[in-house]
Amino acid sequence: MTIAIRPFKQQDIEQLIVIENSIWNHRNTPIPIHFNNKEEFLSSRTGRILIAEEQPEANICGYVEMQYGDIASRAHIAELAIGIHSDFRGSGLGASLLSYAEKRLTADHIKKISLRVMASNPRALRFYEKYGYQQEGCLKNEFYINDQYIDDVLLYKWLS
Repeated sequence: MTIAIRPFKQQDIEQLIVIENSIWNHRNTPIPIHFNNKEEFLSSRTGRILIAEEQPEANICGYVEMQYGDIASRAHIAELAIGIHSDFRGSGLGASLLSYAEKRLTADHIKKISLRVMASNPRALRFYEKYGYQQEGCLKNEFYINDQYIDDVLLYKWLS
């Protein structure tokens, strides 16, 4: 299997909707994501998306979205979100996307990456910690889902 990482294209939307609709649930997001059409998907995106595509089949197997700082005093920060199709979890694809994104952000003069992970998603927490992300804070009992309070863990990595 060969994976190419490339910028998002409009023709990727249908495959991304399938991935988005299958991976997000109450264990990893406070509001499960479900898109009914391309317009809903596009209206939810404000960051730069990189696609992981299986070659030569052109199957999209994951993505990383990078949201750059929205005001001058936060221009050195980017927030990340990664989504991996269930067929590719544990394959190293997440690590490849993360590494590619970090190199891209460094080239774009970003100094700090921030992200949020719900405490109910220990696999994601272990993944980011494995690659040098540190806990910056924790919003205790931030979400109340299915009769349970869930912390929102804030992670960061300083890029050199």
